[in-house]
Amino acid sequence: MALVMAAQREGPYLAAAVRCAAEALWELQVQDVPVELLLVLHGADRTTCEAAAQLRRGCAVPLRWLTRHRRGQAQAWNAGIRNTRQSWIALSTVDDLLSPNWCRAVNHAIKTQPPDQARCSVFHPRQLVCFETQQQLQLLPDQSELVHPLAAVLSQEIWPGSCVAHRSVFQVCPLQPELSTLPTVLGHALWTWHGRSVQAGVAHRVLESTCQFRRVRAAVA
Repeated sequence: MALVMAAQREGPYLAAAVRCAAEALWELQVQDVPVELLLVLHGADRTTCEAAAQLRRGCAVPLRWLTRHRRGQAQAWNAGIRNTRQSWIALSTVDDLLSPNWCRAVNHAIKTQPPDQARCSVFHPRQLVCFETQQQLQLLPDQSELVHPLAAVLSQEIWPGSCVAHRSVFQVCPLQPELSTLPTVLGHALWTWHGRSVQAGVAHRVLESTCQFRRVRAAVA
């Protein structure tokens, strides 16, 4: 599994986010699951670039980073997806502090489903992700291991970008540039939740109890 983390101007918080991501991926690595942490710097400032250069030493899992001069979270994720060879890809930002439970839950969900079904699904565990805003991280560094319900995160208008899908899903439905301040997460694909077709970028926010979206078809551009 590859975790693609987009970063722009979060230098002071980058080390904590990468540490949490590495610890989460390490849970898979000890189970002989190939893992990689890919940091994509898009329009990053000097502080963030310098912080990234110091992270490779002592990282618990393989770490690489890419630099893009243009800003754009969706484009940064797309660049990361293109530059990893792993079959399963997770998306995150520096604001997402991943709990080790998150990777364990995703790995379990993938393994317990039929392969064909798993490869056309997006996994987004509900209560197994740890989120803190940058300000909270600065004030409460000792709470980085807390796990918050996704519903509570959504009610505070904190968008969790973290989700996992097979490479084939991203190939069918690449991420689109942001149309507003909210990510469009999986672009213009139609997904279903309890039999209802929903638009990708809206579904995660509205259907807060959703653990998994299943792709129905990709909308023709």
